[in-house]
Amino acid sequence: MSSTVSPLFNTNSSSWIGRTIDILAVLATVFGIVPSIVIGAQQISGGLSYLFPSFQTTLVTQLLLMCV
Repeated sequence: MSSTVSPLFNTNSSSWIGRTIDILAVLATVFGIVPSIVIGAQQISGGLSYLFPSFQTTLVTQLLLMCV
């Protein structure tokens, strides 16, 4: 990401500005993906609870679904 904006700052992409832009891009990507994973785990957990009434929806169950 920093190499695309380096002409705007007239600096090298490995400068502190470039590293800051790269870190912000990674954080924005992570914070954009995490809600989708959480909502998907909640949907799967709710569906399993609907299909199997004995299925308990707990935080541990949802964390395991997020890992899968």
